[in-house]
Amino acid sequence: MICIDTNVLIWGVQGMSRQTQQGMIDRTRRYLAQLARDKERVMVPAVAVGEYLQGFPPQEHRQQLEILARVFFVPGFDVRCAALAAELQMVGPAARGKPGVRVTFKADAQIIATAICHGASQIVTGNAEEYKRIARDRIPVVEVPSVPEQTDMLERHD
Repeated sequence: MICIDTNVLIWGVQGMSRQTQQGMIDRTRRYLAQLARDKERVMVPAVAVGEYLQGFPPQEHRQQLEILARVFFVPGFDVRCAALAAELQMVGPAARGKPGVRVTFKADAQIIATAICHGASQIVTGNAEEYKRIARDRIPVVEVPSVPEQTDMLERHD
């Protein structure tokens, strides 16, 4: 099972990107289509869904949730995830292992923890370096793979 991050969801489903990321929309859509053809289960943590929904007016949230639930596995952020996310957030030498030291509880750590706790084999993101830093080798983290465009298999090559 593959876990996708919020930006992958935005590029691949919503079809939105920053001007400098225009190529990621097609790249991500080809990748998600390949996962569907391969019948690969795709996880979108509930935390990522919350971030994703910020791109829509509230009256569209229900429709978006229905679409996401039909296509993806959407696990919740439970107490196991919360404990692991707290541990992952303790990444700096000043904070690591020191009780009472608090750091901003980032959605990235929550997404990573959810992926690990719910059995994802890897996380696909547009922010791999930051995710790798937080995950600390607990789960593979990769950028959106490049998938060539599908051509018609019946096309003649003369």
